Amino acid sequence: MMPEKDTVANEAVKGTRDIILEAGHKAITAKSYHACGLKEILDLAGVPKGSFYHYFKSKDDFGLQLIENST
Repeated sequence: MMPEKDTVANEAVKGTRDIILEAGHKAITAKSYHACGLKEILDLAGVPKGSFYHYFKSKDDFGLQLIENST
């Protein structure tokens, strides 16, 4: 049996949008906004790209939402 991937989604049962935001916060905190690719954030979140675009128009929109949620 393979161990589960260490993703934000495994930490708790959450809404997909919140999972993506938390993964983005972790990834951007570790690197920087511009150094973090969308694929890296989505891999950490454990969600497909389509889920991202369901909740956010673009990476910039995502960044703004991340800032709004952190204040």
